[in-house]
Parts: sequence; C-alpha cells; structure tokens
Amino acid sequence: MDILKKFFKIAFGAKDKDSFLSLLIMVVIAAVVCSVAGWLLSKIPLIGWVFGLALGLCGLYLAITLVLGVLVFLGIIQ
Repeated sequence: MDILKKFFKIAFGAKDKDSFLSLLIMVVIAAVVCSVAGWLLSKIPLIGWVFGLALGLCGLYLAITLVLGVLVFLGIIQ
C-alpha cells in the first residue's frame, strides 16, 4: 500500500466530497489534454508510435488514479 501511496498521492487525498470532486475534474481535464496532445503528436511518421505508447500509459495512470480515488472516497482503502 505504501508503493501505491507513493505513486498515486493525489488519489489518496480524496477523503471528502470536495476533494473527490476536485480529483474527478482534474483527472478529466488531464485525460482530455493527454488525448489531444497524443492525437496530434502521434501523426508524426517515425516517432508517432512513441507518443501513442505514452498516451496509453498516461491513460492507464489516470484510470488507476480515478479507481483509487473512488475507493478512498468510499472508505474501502485508506
């Protein structure tokens, strides 16, 4: 659990309603920005696959952050 708290600090701060809503808004904005930037940069012919991979990792990180934030908010994990 300490490793998760180290890598996903923001998700473990969603203890009340306001902090959970700010986490949700932050994750949605980050997902939109990563998607747009990844979509534009993946059009580059030779290194587009690198940006596509980075976009996938960014999406995975945001999804895990959101799941952990929901679990902390519901009190399932601490």
